[in-house]
Amino acid sequence: MTKKKMHALKLNPKKRDAWLKIGTTGRWDGHSAGSFELEERDYKQMIFNAEQRALDIVVDYEHATIYHPDKAPAAGWINVSDLKAEEGNLYCKIKWNEAAAKHIDEGEYKYLSPVFVTNSYDQVTDKDIGWTLHSVALTNTPFLSELDPIANKQLQNKEKDMSKSLQDQLDAANTKVADKEEEIKALKQTITDNETLIAASNKAASDATIAEAISTGKLDKKQKPWAESYALSDNQGFAEYMKTLEPKAAAPGGEMFANSDSNAGGSVEPINMNNL
Repeated sequence: MTKKKMHALKLNPKKRDAWLKIGTTGRWDGHSAGSFELEERDYKQMIFNAEQRALDIVVDYEHATIYHPDKAPAAGWINVSDLKAEEGNLYCKIKWNEAAAKHIDEGEYKYLSPVFVTNSYDQVTDKDIGWTLHSVALTNTPFLSELDPIANKQLQNKEKDMSKSLQDQLDAANTKVADKEEEIKALKQTITDNETLIAASNKAASDATIAEAISTGKLDKKQKPWAESYALSDNQGFAEYMKTLEPKAAAPGGEMFANSDSNAGGSVEPINMNNL
């Protein structure tokens, strides 16, 4: 990774970093202090003892707290609440000082080296309390090669956080789109329902108008299909047209082929056409 990219992902010294592994399960026989073995229960014991002491654990440079206690500036601090043991490993979160964060960003420091103390004694009771976590050091020559490089871990965490942030934004955008699609669908349904109601209302009105026009003689019964089609295609034009129609004159009464003697003032028998 180029130096430019490392600068783009600088640590924020004011915030605790993600969980960093500072211990793992195993046995080591090549340490200058002698062979030792660690299990998850030992790490839990370290956490318990740290909680009892209730002091932040120092992160120094090159184990200066041990070898140069008079000149041992802190690179950062580990709060006791930022320790956990799981899956055979010990993890911590570190609140880095600004200078240490810059050293890590510049690639000047890359690894962590924890200091574990066995058969520790309580300062008040002088009782053997077992394993304790004395300190953690920034170094480039760690004894435990099983631990991840800090810079790589930081970049992985930041890339993971960035990916999650982008996914969250995408999910939020998809949710908004889905909500808008539902709103549009509901509006379209409302429009369809309204158009159906208007069409039904118009048809009922035109049917009533046609029936009234036929009953008053404005329209002939044979014109009903045409009138219905006209009303369906142009309801407003149909309504205006119907206003222009006048009722037809009533047909004359009487029998068209009846014979009458107007001079005699009385009626006569109808002529039997068959006798002619």
